[in-house]
Amino acid sequence: MLIFIAEKDPGKDRGWLYCDTLAKSKWDGDVEIMETEGEEHGFIVNRPTSEKAMNAMKLFASFLNKEKNSIKSLR
Repeated sequence: MLIFIAEKDPGKDRGWLYCDTLAKSKWDGDVEIMETEGEEHGFIVNRPTSEKAMNAMKLFASFLNKEKNSIKSLR
């Protein structure tokens, strides 16, 4: 699971709590979190061509490709 949070998002503490709780649970998957400094909630949608939004989307694509390759290796 990949969790995105923004530094200035009022809900960011919930994102960290969710990540920590999931990591400590019996769930056997991987969990990653990305906190983007200096940004507010929705920055990816509001400014999709900004450098930080592009970096977040690259991480998201990389994460999806990793999962896709992992599924292929199970077949």
